[in-house]
Amino acid sequence: MKQKSEGPARSTTQVAVVTGGAQGLGRASAEALAARGYHVVLCDVNPDVAAKAAQEIGSTRATAVRCDVGDTSSVDAAIAQVARDLGRIDALVNNAGIMEPSRSEELSDESWERVLRINIGGIMRMSRASHRLLSESDNASITNISSITAHRGFPGRLAYVASKSATEGMTRVLATEWGPKIRVNAVAPGFILTERSRAIYESGIADGEARAGMTVMGRLGEPREIGDVVAFLASPEASYLTGQVIVVDGGFLANGRTGRDITERPA
Repeated sequence: MKQKSEGPARSTTQVAVVTGGAQGLGRASAEALAARGYHVVLCDVNPDVAAKAAQEIGSTRATAVRCDVGDTSSVDAAIAQVARDLGRIDALVNNAGIMEPSRSEELSDESWERVLRINIGGIMRMSRASHRLLSESDNASITNISSITAHRGFPGRLAYVASKSATEGMTRVLATEWGPKIRVNAVAPGFILTERSRAIYESGIADGEARAGMTVMGRLGEPREIGDVVAFLASPEASYLTGQVIVVDGGFLANGRTGRDITERPA
């Protein structure tokens, strides 16, 4: 008979581990999960920023743990700490990732390998390390953060797009291997106004207004709108949902309009 893990402290509250949880979509996901009663563990390569975020979320609802998802020993140590301090994992959100834009003919081996090591290697390492504790939960889920770039050709992002396409394939494999005990899904955000993207738009590197105009909603998304979907996927309400990619993009991928159309009527 399978034995439950033993430890000095097993939380009576469900525990969610969020990688890259100190800011951006990771922070928004952590806040949404905490609002729904989870104790959230912010796994981040920057422990100071993660500790500040945990304090702001609430010391009784959040914990910061240093973790470099690109390094197996760091991942294993982080999950061991969660097991030791909280004794359980009910939800894993694989959000940590990097983007290093480059023209494909100028892409270095080092940049290619770094993006894949973190973006898809991180999902593999965190999922593998968390499997035992997730298997002991009555409501276990993994949510991988993909991107709309996995569904379109985005120039200058060969490694990033490859990693997000792989993220969605990995989601389906893990769902088939680990179901029915662990549900595994992905969220593919569109153009979301995070701190990082806001700085990019303000610097003029990218045009936020043009991107907003490409969506059906006519605006950029808010981080909380991704966090709420992540929290839903971790909830019992999503109990029959696994192996899926949920696109949250304000209708960007659905939008086939190229300008004003004869079928459009003035408001």
